[in-house]
Amino acid sequence: ELYEQVFEIGRETSRRLEEAAAALATALGNVGIMYSLRGDLDNALGYFKQSLTINKDIGHLAGEAEDLSSIGNIYLLRRELDKSLELYTQSLDIERKLGRKWGEANALGNIGLVRAARGETDEALESLNEALKIFEELDAKAEIARTSQNIEDIKGKSKVK
Repeated sequence: ELYEQVFEIGRETSRRLEEAAAALATALGNVGIMYSLRGDLDNALGYFKQSLTINKDIGHLAGEAEDLSSIGNIYLLRRELDKSLELYTQSLDIERKLGRKWGEANALGNIGLVRAARGETDEALESLNEALKIFEELDAKAEIARTSQNIEDIKGKSKVK
């Protein structure tokens, strides 16, 4: 009976520590967002990476996918397109694994923007159209409008060339 009590206390302590770690990762990610909005990409990147490390350590895949996307955003802003594409692709893989359609569509949209920036028009349109289809399934009107506009912008630029 004593062993069972000790085991139960250990399990409860472990659960609480995991919850605290998840809350810390969220807080770090939020600080990263604030720095990003202020244009301080170096500090933003540092906070997103700290959040990512914690989320990986505790096996919080949804948080990991979000952190990968946030870090990908920083690299996109820095025009480090290869790194950005790699991170968005990792995020996409996790979102698909979790069955999170919204996250999947966002990752596909981000991949499309990177591909467009790299001059890969056909691949960009393929990713964006896949994102658009998912957003339509979700009836996400703002995202449908944004993604449709991105598709039209890319089509327009490819006609100019």
